[in-house]
Amino acid sequence: MSHDGIGTEATIVRDSREGVAQGEIGKIGADAEETSGGDVRYGEERTDASRSSGATGGGRRILPRGNDTLVETLRAADSNRLRVLGISEEQRQKVLQASASASASGVSFSVIENAEERIADMFSPFLAFSMKFWVKILICVPLIVLLGGLGAVVTTPAIKGWYSTLEKPPGVPPNAVFGPVWTALYSMMGISLALIWHRVEPGVQKKWALGLFLGQLILNLAWSPVFFGLHWMGVALIIISALLLLLPYAIIKIRSADKLAGRLLIPYAIWVGYATYLNAGYWWLNR
Repeated sequence: MSHDGIGTEATIVRDSREGVAQGEIGKIGADAEETSGGDVRYGEERTDASRSSGATGGGRRILPRGNDTLVETLRAADSNRLRVLGISEEQRQKVLQASASASASGVSFSVIENAEERIADMFSPFLAFSMKFWVKILICVPLIVLLGGLGAVVTTPAIKGWYSTLEKPPGVPPNAVFGPVWTALYSMMGISLALIWHRVEPGVQKKWALGLFLGQLILNLAWSPVFFGLHWMGVALIIISALLLLLPYAIIKIRSADKLAGRLLIPYAIWVGYATYLNAGYWWLNR
């Protein structure tokens, strides 16, 4: 069956061989099985024999009409599965409404089988997010890149003057490398922030994730004016060392709230480790 509102199937499938729906329904001690006479045994444990019997029927079990308790159970299981996949509340409600409409008109339905594969067929990976997520990306990414780029006000003049006179530690890359690298890292930070904003439910966990993100960002933005503007390499080393110590903890806490948001900060942490080495080398060689 299809629902024109979202242009996708809201078919809910039970596969007795794989037990796709059994695990969801088993949480409340309910199960349903089609018999040769069309009756349903509800609340019983499925045996290997019944699994084999179900396999001969094409691998699908059709729920009887009018079984409201089981229908509501399957709708709840389907809602939870779609929520885990990151589907927006609006899209999820449309899927469930389509299923409910089909049930009311006498068409049987059950829980999505292999939901990850079905969603991948219906949407490209990023279209699984609502359009609101894209709006948040368009806010967060330019904002973080812009804030990071403010350091160029003091960095650019210093590179041509004071910085060029310093004795360099081993492993210093060409100056042209820093701009593209930091732009990419700031962009990933912006996406991470958008994910926290969009996908993490309001509460203590979200407050921690946003607080730690803001804390590391303040340390990041403070480093360039101190190092390139004030030429305080020792103080800059303290700032970037604090940032390096904070980032692993921040990544762990953010990853516990949203895995992708935390993982996007890992390249940034690695680069900060490298930058800490460079800062320490400049300070030691030019003290």
